[in-house]
Amino acid sequence: MVRILTHHQQEFIVTYYLQKGENTSLAKIDDFVIVTEWKTTDINPPLDINVSAFLLTENNKVRRDTDFIFYNQPRWANAILLKDSRFKVSLNQLEPDISGIAFVLSIHEAHSRKHSFSLVKGVRIKVFDFSTKQEIISYQLDDANSETAIILAIMYRRQNVWKFKAIGQGYEKGLASLARDFGVDIETETTPLAAIIPAPAINAPPPSKATAVMDWIKHKFSADAKTTDTQQQTFNIHPHTDTKTPLVKNKSLKPKTKPAKATLADSINIHDTDALTLKAQYEPIEHWFKRKHIPVEINADAMDTSGFFDEAAVALGDNYAVLKIVSNKIKYRQLNNKERAYIELADIDDKDSEAIKKFCKELYDYSFVAKYFYNTQKKLITLHLQSATRIVQFFNGEWLEWYAFMKIADYCHSQHLAFSCTRNMRIDTINGRYEIDVFFLINDTPLFIECKSGEYRQFIDKYCKLKKQLAIEKPYFLFLIADMNETKTKGLTAMFDITFINVHQLTDYLAKIL
Repeated sequence: MVRILTHHQQEFIVTYYLQKGENTSLAKIDDFVIVTEWKTTDINPPLDINVSAFLLTENNKVRRDTDFIFYNQPRWANAILLKDSRFKVSLNQLEPDISGIAFVLSIHEAHSRKHSFSLVKGVRIKVFDFSTKQEIISYQLDDANSETAIILAIMYRRQNVWKFKAIGQGYEKGLASLARDFGVDIETETTPLAAIIPAPAINAPPPSKATAVMDWIKHKFSADAKTTDTQQQTFNIHPHTDTKTPLVKNKSLKPKTKPAKATLADSINIHDTDALTLKAQYEPIEHWFKRKHIPVEINADAMDTSGFFDEAAVALGDNYAVLKIVSNKIKYRQLNNKERAYIELADIDDKDSEAIKKFCKELYDYSFVAKYFYNTQKKLITLHLQSATRIVQFFNGEWLEWYAFMKIADYCHSQHLAFSCTRNMRIDTINGRYEIDVFFLINDTPLFIECKSGEYRQFIDKYCKLKKQLAIEKPYFLFLIADMNETKTKGLTAMFDITFINVHQLTDYLAKIL
């Protein structure tokens, strides 16, 4: 981190050189200048590199398009000003709900010109104390390749302390893709190269002399191209430097009006569709984890509801107090490699007996069991079990994942809420690999559900740590326990930093938090 050495009443600031992923405190400084530097090669057409910034809330999203700072929108109140690829930042002028500023480099029209950051060397971001003009932080990006837009670093607030973190996260699809992750939609249009050469403010030739105009443009263009490969982009960071906004570049980049968020079509039968397996459906979740620099592995097949797993799970979960005798019996008989399961109804009242027989018949109709018999005299159900792996896994606990997945998806669909969802997604964190049973983004709010139909105690600490790492609020980080009374769910919720619920509480709880 930054070290301050005191000697003879003077302070000497030692620049802290960050590596990717490292962060350091910004101490008690409020005003900064952020400088970006790079070297480009002499190519035609020339590289056109732009800097920008995004003012972010706690959920890593902008509040509105004006929180996107770039050449056509270079100022945000008195808190941040962009001029000549440098930012003047005053943290004490930010509104309270702004908790981060992401600093970005991007290449204009990279795709059409076949440009990428592999052509750029010495990309560096520096932080200066505005009042002392001392460089306090430096980060150099060394591994850029095919990316066309890069998040260089983020200033962020944690517990009222501002920090600076080196990110170095690249995007091959350009600024539009990067901005979309932050909640900004960008319109881009192909612009002729001549259109991006700014008209000279002084010493311009008379308009009637066309030949002189072309000569002047060629000279200016040639001079600019020659200096880029020998000089870095450098800036005067003196705090009293004039900071008037420069001429606006003639580019088409601009935030575009956001359409209403799409919800799943009313005509879709959510219990019989493969629409949830489409990348467009779960891609927002991939982006959510990418912003946290966490790799994900999506299991798209786990979201295909065209089979009967979802129907069986909902039938079981909605009447679990009565039907758990069936699922538990099948589970333990399968785990012991038995071919049949027997369910005695002699001591069960008629109403519950009818519900159990109906459910067993449905299991047979859906091929979850191979045969179903009911002996009226003995009041005994005999089930011939299936040995297929997916059927065994269903009764061994996967039914609860299906239940949570379908109840939440059905609720969002019925309430016309915009959502993305996954089941059995895997993520890789610094603490190891996790399989996330059920995960939703509902109106950009994450909802995490870990499902346990059996023993759960040894997993509590593991998921408390994951909750902290993902920075998900406690009401939206759920431990769904199949067979736990409400007194215990309430008690455990008070004891730990996650929310415990059972299958009977799920629907009402969704209505409460959503």
